[in-house]
Amino acid sequence: MSKLLVVIVGVVLVTVSQRWWAKALWALWPAWVWFCVMATGNHFWLDVVAGIGVALAALAIVYGPALRRRRAAA
Repeated sequence: MSKLLVVIVGVVLVTVSQRWWAKALWALWPAWVWFCVMATGNHFWLDVVAGIGVALAALAIVYGPALRRRRAAA
C-alpha cells in the first residue's frame, strides 16, 4: 500500500471515528504500517518521510480552500 494512501486513510478514519479508542487505533495505524514496510525491507525510511510529505501536501491542496472559506465565514 502506498505511503500516501496510508496517511490519508489514517487521517480520514481518525476524523470519522466517534469513540476515543477507535481514534487512537487509527492514529497509530500508519506508524504500524510504515514499521512493517521498513522491517520487511520493502522500502527505506526516506520513502516513508517522502510519503508523509506528499500526503500532507495533498491534504492541504484538497482541504485547504474549504478551511480558508470556513475561517473567513466565521
